[in-house]
Amino acid sequence: MFTSIFRWRVGDALQSLADHAENGLVPVLRECPGFVAYYVVDAGDGEAVTICVFESRETELASREKALAYEKTREGAAMPELLEIKAGEIVVSAYRAPR
Repeated sequence: MFTSIFRWRVGDALQSLADHAENGLVPVLRECPGFVAYYVVDAGDGEAVTICVFESRETELASREKALAYEKTREGAAMPELLEIKAGEIVVSAYRAPR
């Protein structure tokens, strides 16, 4: 699996970012082949981290293009400041199975 991690400066607009993700971006990502998961994390100090998980690097790159195309349709909408992007192969994955 492959993940991309985006760090954002959101100030007091974390809920706005979360709403945008849930109602706009996530539906776009769900349509992308290889999509596994998407998370918005409150990183404190006015920052947020978004984490996208895909089956492969190729599917992550293809979905990133679709996400960027979607964002272009929102011209004029306030977006938080993108501080950093990191991406790479997941080398260890663990989770608790639902009970």
